[in-house]
Amino acid sequence: MDARNEDSTQSSFGHHRALDGLRGLAVAAVVIYHFAPGILPGGFLGVDVFFVLSGFLITSLILTEFSVEGSVSLAGFWTRRIRRLLPASLVMIAVTVALAWWLEPPSTRASLRTQSLASLFYVNNWASIATGSSYESRFGRDLPLSHFWSLAIEEQFYLLFPLLILCITILMRRRDRRASGALARPLFIMSTLAAVGSAVLMAAMHRPYSDPSRLYFGTDTRLHALAVGVALACLHRLRPAPSGRRSLLSGVAAIASMVVLVLAFRFAEFRHGWLYNGGFLAISMVTGMLIWVLVRTPENPLRSTLHHRWLVGLGIVSYGVYLWHWPARVFLTPGR
Repeated sequence: MDARNEDSTQSSFGHHRALDGLRGLAVAAVVIYHFAPGILPGGFLGVDVFFVLSGFLITSLILTEFSVEGSVSLAGFWTRRIRRLLPASLVMIAVTVALAWWLEPPSTRASLRTQSLASLFYVNNWASIATGSSYESRFGRDLPLSHFWSLAIEEQFYLLFPLLILCITILMRRRDRRASGALARPLFIMSTLAAVGSAVLMAAMHRPYSDPSRLYFGTDTRLHALAVGVALACLHRLRPAPSGRRSLLSGVAAIASMVVLVLAFRFAEFRHGWLYNGGFLAISMVTGMLIWVLVRTPENPLRSTLHHRWLVGLGIVSYGVYLWHWPARVFLTPGR
């Protein structure tokens, strides 16, 4: 939920307001789904949009740094992530735990303690799997940190992905480090294989008519969305966009991708089997297609929609909105 563009002085990748607008649309879908699931039964797919955006933006910044410096600073990467994400998370967790201790019944305190520790160390998704938590159960009486499962997946990605980059660069010959696409090519192959492997694992583990929460929470089975974003960034680096070219096909692709996303938000449901048999991967690829068009052909038919100040503004603060919307939903009961 936090893949905001870095300052333009750090990267020649630049800032794309349309991606802020897409992020705003995604967080709006998630919030509507959590507060009124009957309106957008598939609003949970907004999380997949965030995952693809995160993979794309983070990889774009890393590739830019590598092309300039010939290396990637792991310490610098992790320091930026910590400064951007950790303070807001710590404040939210502290306030939420205090409110829950005051407002919620004592019977929830043991679970709250477990969940708060899991959230602090960004393993909330695996804690939910270990305790047999069901994603759908959170629409009854649930704990106010349940939404940290998706942030945990992103943080696990932010921790391990740079290590993969380091391994690739160590294996490179020194004279290849400045070559165009030197890092993007092997990373594209690895991310493509990871996306396919993750989607195949999800399909293999899926059992019809059973609770798919394990598949939904698992880093291994949700990696495909982040990997699609990584592959997209690599492809964007390997095939620079022709300047000044507008394509009818790209406009059609943008509109078609947006229509598919909106229809998925409206009609998909958490237990639909097609989602776990390639559907999540398809949604990630549709999101990737939309990002591709938005970045490479700025003058596209969706520009005015995604550049709307409300969507852009919501996208800029999407991390904070996501952090606080779920505790608000848990605490603001009709009786309160």
